[in-house]
Amino acid sequence: MNGAWALDPEKVVGNGAFTMTEYKAGDRLVMEKNEYYHDADKIKVDKLVALQIVDQTTALTAYESGDIDAISGIPPAEKQRLLNEDPNFIVSPINSANFYAFNVNKAPFDNVNVRKALSYAIDRKAIVTDVLKGGEEPAHSLVPGVIYDNDGKMFNEVSGDYGIPEDGSKVEEAKQLLADAGFPNGEGFPETELLYNTNETNKAVAEAIQQQWKENLNIDVKLVNMESSVFHQTRVGHDFTICRGGWYGDYNDPLTHLELYTSDNSMNYAGWSNPEYDKLIDEAKVSDGKERFDKFYAAEKLLMEGYAYMPISYDVYTCLINQDRVVDYEILSTGTYRFMYADVVE
Repeated sequence: MNGAWALDPEKVVGNGAFTMTEYKAGDRLVMEKNEYYHDADKIKVDKLVALQIVDQTTALTAYESGDIDAISGIPPAEKQRLLNEDPNFIVSPINSANFYAFNVNKAPFDNVNVRKALSYAIDRKAIVTDVLKGGEEPAHSLVPGVIYDNDGKMFNEVSGDYGIPEDGSKVEEAKQLLADAGFPNGEGFPETELLYNTNETNKAVAEAIQQQWKENLNIDVKLVNMESSVFHQTRVGHDFTICRGGWYGDYNDPLTHLELYTSDNSMNYAGWSNPEYDKLIDEAKVSDGKERFDKFYAAEKLLMEGYAYMPISYDVYTCLINQDRVVDYEILSTGTYRFMYADVVE
């Protein structure tokens, strides 16, 4: 139960171009051509092997030595080199935003001024330029810049930045907000844990935020990393004070992001709840045209002014694919490969 069937090749049912024939947790996922697929005669690849390599440096070494054909997790320190040197390094904007969630039901994060102060004290431009280094953009909302409204305008440009700074221009305001919340110069602020799932990029961003909060607000944050499956259960269970989050949109519409923050959604890690927000999202689901997007804009305003979520960056998809060997693949806006009609040139 609890989804375990999805890991058992004998129990998984699907009608796609490939079927799962092997799954070993922490090791590999093997997919083989589905001979019953309606377009099977056009499927050229017989087998796909997805290796679960947590360490990005290890994955890059395996790629550069020719042991694997493609990787998606690129070590941040290597991105600039790859951008300059490797034509197989691909960078493209995708429907994804990275953020941190504050548990609004735990002090002192039940105080909106504390949440706002921590968000204002972040230099997002420094994070994307000096840490991520892969073409990411500073984020001022939770809807990425690849989604357009009913008038063909970029959603997150129309909505505005909600006063969230890209750089360190609001540090003094952040200090005042923290003082107003009862923690002048960080005095008396409890030691706080920042939770992230094991990954070199996540670690580097967490360390940058830890340093910025110490330098700008004089507060101490302890970094805690967890293996991904434990991490996910921990944040869904709201057993944290601050945790890393991110979302790859399943489709190109604000709903794929904004629905996550309704009161009863399991992905609403922060535990933030606003009945008016819930109402607007429900109404948007049964509306169309300008009326629908007006409700999305109104809902997002409530969400961002609650500061339960601290946007960090709009993601890009970075990957390495041996294009001399792998051809006719696709990269979707969700940041995933599509090898349905791909071929391998020996």
